[in-house]
Formats: sequence, C-alpha cells, structure tokens
Amino acid sequence: MTLATTRQAAESLPTATQQARTRTILERAFFTKESVLKVMLNSQDECYFQWGWLTKEGWVWKKAKLNDVELGEILLVLEARQEKAAFFHSYDGREGKTTTQIWVNRSNGYCTFKVKECSKSLSAGEQRVLQTLLQHAIVLMSLTL
Repeated sequence: MTLATTRQAAESLPTATQQARTRTILERAFFTKESVLKVMLNSQDECYFQWGWLTKEGWVWKKAKLNDVELGEILLVLEARQEKAAFFHSYDGREGKTTTQIWVNRSNGYCTFKVKECSKSLSAGEQRVLQTLLQHAIVLMSLTL
C-alpha cells in the first residue's frame, strides 16, 4: 500500500476512528513560572496554539486552531516584517463556548502572544524556534500525499 492510498484509507474511516489515529507531529511548549504557550501540529494537518496559566486551582488552558494564513501572519511578526497580528477564535472551556481575541505583538526584541486571560513573551531564541516550527507546519499542512 502506498502512502497516498494509506492516507485515502484513513480519510475514509469514521470520525471516531480518525481521531483515535490522530498523532502529534510537532509539539513545543514555552514556559514561564506561571504561564505557558504551546504549539502543536497533528497528523490531521491541524495546528493548535494553547495558552496556559497557573491559578490556585491548577492550570487553566485555552486552545485555538489556527490555519496556514494565520500562521503566516504570526511568522511575519516573528520575522519583524510587521509589528502585530490579531485573530478572533472561539473556545470550549469551563464557562462554555466563548470568543476571544488573540494578539501577537513585537516590542523591545520580544514577541508577545496574548489572550484576554494570559500572555507569554518569547525571547529571541524562543522566537527563532517557533519561527522554524511554524514554517514546517505550514509546509506540512499544505502537502497532499
């Protein structure tokens, strides 16, 4: 069986079976003591950003699925070719379904990723790592094997 027919076979499976076969391809977390920004690409060509912050009850997470164009906008900020990018996304969380804005800003050599409840600034080294991961994610999301 070729890679193309394997992918076609996987795509024809019921959704629950597809979800069971979804695997992580890229994953990286950028931590501080009380917050984290996590990026993940899975085998279904879905790229997620997650923001986490520490509360008295433990870690709280917000997750957003970003498309290739949004990743491209983030890359422009990481490459210092534009100062900011912003997106609206809906989340399923403790409070039910909510919509919030995601901001990505460049200032004083740092790149900050922010949602209403949490922000995470990346150092120059972290920015370079994320830039490389996002470049690979965009290519992988666009491949049809």
